[in-house]
Amino acid sequence: MVKVYLIIDESGAKGYSNNKEKIEGEFGVMAGYLIKDNNIQKVKLFFKEYFEYNTKSKKIHITDLSNNEQKNYRDKLYNLFINHKISWIYNAIYVNGFYNANENLSKELLHEELLKGVFTKAVSLVYDTYKDKNIHIEVITDTIDNTTLKKFNKCLNDFISISTNKNIERIHKKPNKETQRSEEFKLTTKVKLDPNISIFESLTYNVQCENNSLTFVADVLANTTNHYLKERVNIDKDIVLNSLDAIKNHPLSHLVYGCNNNEINLIDIMFRRNYNKIQMEK
Repeated sequence: MVKVYLIIDESGAKGYSNNKEKIEGEFGVMAGYLIKDNNIQKVKLFFKEYFEYNTKSKKIHITDLSNNEQKNYRDKLYNLFINHKISWIYNAIYVNGFYNANENLSKELLHEELLKGVFTKAVSLVYDTYKDKNIHIEVITDTIDNTTLKKFNKCLNDFISISTNKNIERIHKKPNKETQRSEEFKLTTKVKLDPNISIFESLTYNVQCENNSLTFVADVLANTTNHYLKERVNIDKDIVLNSLDAIKNHPLSHLVYGCNNNEINLIDIMFRRNYNKIQMEK
């Protein structure tokens, strides 16, 4: 079994699917990077010294720092990832696209949908790297509330059930008017995948909240990703967010995994900002 750590953070828009964009082209993004389990403690100590991250209280966000400090940390991040050839991933979703896709449906959390895309890319990256169908991913995020954590677990459990050819189970409660009591119903769903799609023998995860040098690096990564995507969105309000064209100006664009200009992924189709327009620069 391959065990890796996925360290994530989000930037930009937050909230639920009943919200429309507040500014034209508004989007949310989550970015992350992977560390092999046998290197995690060594990397954590190295990052702490390299980024001079010494806080013992609340998390430091790069946006809380002075402009000179922000530039210093961004440059350090770029040099670090380039010198060590660290691959990274991101998932971005338009607020209006998220609203349109969930209109007349139950209220969904954007943060949860962003995680789903990042986790999917992380699993794919691990498999492409190690060719092992037994994977455990330890997800590290900064502090999140219990409601968000429950939603994280639900969406990841569903993804794993599909990826390991297992049933997705839901418990629904409905009041019985005759007995005046609540009754539980179990709904079981099974997704049949194409035989050519790889099914994992074992795919497990855990989500933990931390405030350290690892999550600070994810914060800087997410912040810079949001910045360079926003520059492109300001030019083209309907640009495909999860494409190399959208992220091409990021200094680490050559290290990003899961983006290309030859095809549009399902996320960009489902959550496109303009439902009448899909374009991809060839």
